[in-house]
Amino acid sequence: MFDSIRRAFRVEPVTLAVHEGGLRIAESRKLAGFDSLLLSSALLAGCSTFWSEGMHDGLFLDRRLTIRNPFA
Repeated sequence: MFDSIRRAFRVEPVTLAVHEGGLRIAESRKLAGFDSLLLSSALLAGCSTFWSEGMHDGLFLDRRLTIRNPFA
């Protein structure tokens, strides 16, 4: 199962850069730590859209990542 996920999607490891970006996002946007780590990883992976049903729909980060709620 995990091999098929790795083939279909780019998987970003949790590095110091991801951790530091997550701390920056959590502090500046007042988001939960885990959510901020996910967003930091998405930014480092070059994503432009982050799909989440639990985060604020339409939030725009670093002029390049938009959070979208598929149910909104």
